[in-house]
Amino acid sequence: IKDGKFIFASVIQEPVRVTLNLENKENNVRFFIEPGDMKIVLYHDDFKNYELSGSKTQEEMNLLREMFDPVFDRMGILRKQEVIIRDSIRNSTSITQREKFEKMLGETIHQRYKANEDQDSVTLKFAKEHPNSYVAPRYLFRLVEFDKIDLETLKSIFEDFGTPIQNSEYGKRIDEH
Repeated sequence: IKDGKFIFASVIQEPVRVTLNLENKENNVRFFIEPGDMKIVLYHDDFKNYELSGSKTQEEMNLLREMFDPVFDRMGILRKQEVIIRDSIRNSTSITQREKFEKMLGETIHQRYKANEDQDSVTLKFAKEHPNSYVAPRYLFRLVEFDKIDLETLKSIFEDFGTPIQNSEYGKRIDEH
């Protein structure tokens, strides 16, 4: 870093997700770099509020995050609710109360599993709607890793990916499955 600026030059074949941090690992940011000119503005103590231009892949990642936001918000609420219910179970003095809380806990866990399924649905929707995005195979591969997608659906989506996407790092990982 010189005069508050830096230049990073490298040869890459496809978008790559990188992490930048300064002085401590808590002040960091992750984003996609890709072939071409890019510009990032970072604030010394607040890397999370960076400004990036020149990365189509990061724009697609931001779109996917926006699609995930309602699901993640619901998951956060359910996790907090689960903690409160578990505390109530531990602190309940009557069997009737405990049984009521245990039933509530079961319902909350079921809702959290449903939210996980909704997250998977968002991933599939994004992959289908963005067959030329390097983000799509990266997140689709997560479904493959956790056996959350059947082979026919995977093949159908993968076949719609553009050739560069099929030949990308994550495209190859999917193809190997």
